[in-house]
Amino acid sequence: MAEITLNGVAGARSGKSLFAQFRAWMHKRAEYYRTLRELQSLDARTLADLGISPADFRAIARRATFEG
Repeated sequence: MAEITLNGVAGARSGKSLFAQFRAWMHKRAEYYRTLRELQSLDARTLADLGISPADFRAIARRATFEG
């Protein structure tokens, strides 16, 4: 028998309404893009000092937003 799960839905078990879950996701998404823009605004020297490259931007923004 097949089993259906709600993987990836943050409020599936917390009792949050679908609208509240969507609103929380939109806030996280905005935070992700804000972080990404901040990283993209850094100059090459600052990036070298920090030891990161532009290829790392998305992973860094994702980690800062969704795991931190």
